[in-house]
Amino acid sequence: MSNSTPLKSYTTVSMTRTKQVVVDGQAAVDKIIPLLRLASNESFLDKYFPLSLLPTGVSVEAMQRVLRKQGALSDKSWRNWPGSGSAESRYYGPFTDAANAIAKCCRTLSPASRLNPDDVEGYWIDRHSKAPDSPNDDASADRPNCLYVSTHQNNEFKDIWDEIEDLRAIILADNADNADLTSKLEERETAQKELEKTLNVWWRLVHVAVEFKPEDMPEDFKKWIEDLKQLIRYLRRMLEEQLDRRFVLGLLMFRDKMIVVHLDRSGPLITAKPINIAKDPKTFIRIIAGLKCMSPDQLGWDTTMKLYKAVGEGGEYELVASYLDSEKSYHDRDPYQLHWSIEFGNGKERYVSIRVLSAVRSGEMCGRATLIFEVVKFAERMEPTETKVLKRYWRPIEESDLGSESPGTTRYPSEGQFYDMLDKDVPASAKRINDYHDVMVGGAVDSTFRLIRRGIVPLPMTSKEQGPSAGSKRSRGSKQTREETDPDAENYLELKYTTQDVDCFGKPQREKSRYVPVDRVHTEILMPTGIVVKFFCDLRELLNVFIGGIEDHLHAHKKGILHRDVSGGNLLIFPVTTWDREETVGRLMDLDHAIITDKFKPIPTRENLDNISAVRSLLKNNFNVTAMHDVLVEADRYSAPTDLYISRAAGAPVINTSELVTISRLGWDQSELPWPDFSSRIARQGERSGTLPFMSPEVLFGNFINYKGYDRQEFHHNSVHDLESFFWVLVRICLTRRGPGLGMVREELKPNSKGNPLRIIVKEYFESDEPNIKETKYQLFLKESRFEEDLIPFFDKTYFESLRPLVLKWWATLVLAYCFHGNEYYHIHSHILRLLRDSLRTLPASGQDEATAKEIRRRKKYYRHSLKIIANLHRSVEQCTPPSSPAPSEASPQYRRSVQKASTFTIHPMIIQPSFEDSETDLRPTKKRAV
Repeated sequence: MSNSTPLKSYTTVSMTRTKQVVVDGQAAVDKIIPLLRLASNESFLDKYFPLSLLPTGVSVEAMQRVLRKQGALSDKSWRNWPGSGSAESRYYGPFTDAANAIAKCCRTLSPASRLNPDDVEGYWIDRHSKAPDSPNDDASADRPNCLYVSTHQNNEFKDIWDEIEDLRAIILADNADNADLTSKLEERETAQKELEKTLNVWWRLVHVAVEFKPEDMPEDFKKWIEDLKQLIRYLRRMLEEQLDRRFVLGLLMFRDKMIVVHLDRSGPLITAKPINIAKDPKTFIRIIAGLKCMSPDQLGWDTTMKLYKAVGEGGEYELVASYLDSEKSYHDRDPYQLHWSIEFGNGKERYVSIRVLSAVRSGEMCGRATLIFEVVKFAERMEPTETKVLKRYWRPIEESDLGSESPGTTRYPSEGQFYDMLDKDVPASAKRINDYHDVMVGGAVDSTFRLIRRGIVPLPMTSKEQGPSAGSKRSRGSKQTREETDPDAENYLELKYTTQDVDCFGKPQREKSRYVPVDRVHTEILMPTGIVVKFFCDLRELLNVFIGGIEDHLHAHKKGILHRDVSGGNLLIFPVTTWDREETVGRLMDLDHAIITDKFKPIPTRENLDNISAVRSLLKNNFNVTAMHDVLVEADRYSAPTDLYISRAAGAPVINTSELVTISRLGWDQSELPWPDFSSRIARQGERSGTLPFMSPEVLFGNFINYKGYDRQEFHHNSVHDLESFFWVLVRICLTRRGPGLGMVREELKPNSKGNPLRIIVKEYFESDEPNIKETKYQLFLKESRFEEDLIPFFDKTYFESLRPLVLKWWATLVLAYCFHGNEYYHIHSHILRLLRDSLRTLPASGQDEATAKEIRRRKKYYRHSLKIIANLHRSVEQCTPPSSPAPSEASPQYRRSVQKASTFTIHPMIIQPSFEDSETDLRPTKKRAV
């Protein structure tokens, strides 16, 4: 029987404003393994643990001599190291004793080495019997065997630790036995051990996690992969809890053999061979001493972020590195309650966060790990005039992208560069973002491959090392999906269901070639603050927001840019001036997944018009349709049957078929637009193309549906698919809301309402998994009447009745576009904008009913309150929970994780807390990622 502790069940808690969502972290870790890469031990040591880390005058050999003198190390092994067959628990104490002896030895040999007050101070502790503490009541009982934690866990412990190190230094300097000092040292070490037993250890103060296995390390990678996964789960938890952590390190021990594990947003990297700490104590000393001597950024901390603490009414403050903070009130606080001082633009500007808007993706192991803050300028924090949204995330790059400032010099522009292209020659007040930069650490761009991994080139992976799923073949027609989602719950940033950009979270049937880690750069974007579209104040504003978003999409289309991720979280409401003024505008945000081309192709045309007369006769005889000559000429340009196309267009709800069919009545009188040509574009690694509930089934299938044309075209995601995504955003609003503003989710969708038809419809079309959503929407296009029969009856009849004609016409236009690839296809923006504007004209003049007035009051109150948050913090005034926050003006993929369980929780009065009752459903789907 094995003496190893069994694998512990694992769930992780995703913290949002309205509820805690318990997530199956095990699945995420399982799927990260294909991104695992190995580095040679020599390269790993040279890059991560160079001898230059040690203080001047301190060497590994000198430390080894001191450790032998102290009895911590013998010729055979480390003091009290268990023999073969020992229980796992017997390894914890000797390991932490050895590691602490090394750390103390390093300090003893160079007592003046710690000069920077922000430097890391840590100690190794056995914590196998008690999970580290977390602010989440439902936090999982993850119990790493040993931890390297900050000495700032507890002030009393830190004082004892410092005293012990000073005593060791004095004893070593005297180079002679001193009974009194030795006795005092032993007494303080005993006090330290006793204090450890009762000490609270917080995840937020963990530097390194260690997992032990008492067996010899198997040669076959597949036989110890589960042990590696167990450690990676702990490392993932560290990333989740530590918002200011860029990467983490861990140690996997098999008796006296050690694997070093690195985890960043490009996946895991480990040493290729085990290190025998008994036979090669110098390497063990080098690693532990290196961890002791690393600067905060070398250990993975983000030194551009510090906790902001108010200490006086006049604006006096302290900026504290989170790993140095010993206040329980901080560690016990939900992350959305914290205020951060954040450097922007390599320290050129500084902002202070008034609230954390989204941190649900902080634990992503191979993705963007986006953090969203609402901020004010640091210098104006006591009397700010506006708030901004600061988005930080890890964007994927290609080899040629790094350091490229001009959009023309990179094949794949960054999100900020896309905004530059679209907002060129636009007044500053109308620009969608204020500024963007790559985060700099130590004067270098913060990238996973170059800075964090120090340019390590991984070793080639063998089939044995790729794990059970990495080499399997992908089944025909299968899609590349990821099953982690964000638990929305009205979190201001609308639902996003696919968050991963690298193909590391897929099913076993995927192509082996897709498992390629992607280099990522830490990026920051500053932008205005907006509100997600579902919090509209009246129907006129709702339609105007769609008009503004589609106009933005058309503007991008003309420049060869395709958004590819239209969703309810990317369609935002902005004030024209301030929220005190009620005039607003809609914008389409988040170009993080856009693509660009400088190639355009003309709309199809035909030179031969000999069959026009025949088509006119067929129309009259077979369909009783009479069309003008220019209608026949326009329809004959395209590949589909001309008579069938015109008859279908004439029979759509757009016109009355008893009248003469003219080109203006069909909406075919637009100016010619070039069509972006992406046929020669090389897909970057790990691209994805949408938010699952709003995606076109054509994109999900990667093929045309119900196309009646004669030609065989190559499928590409295009503007028609994005305009369909706009359509599904509107449909979802009409199905799930019962009016304007916050708190207007329909009663049938609230958590205590189960099994009603509306909930089933919402689940089938928006909240299910990819295969079900894909098939459900596919069937709609095969039988067009199903949309009117299955979905329209479930629209809220009280508030959205007047939008039914608009939605039906929009649906008919999409069906027509996909069937014939005609005028509606190549001029999709003009057709939908015409429908929206026509519908807008039919709405009654804007009047403020109670729900509208309430939403407008909420916006103003929220805006005014936000400007006072920091000043109120300094005054220590008791604050009531303010009105719910507008969403940030970016809406990056926020939604990751499939929900297993949800519960409400209490949050700080400063933090906005939308009611859980406003959550449309507790069913959370996954987001699709496709090339």
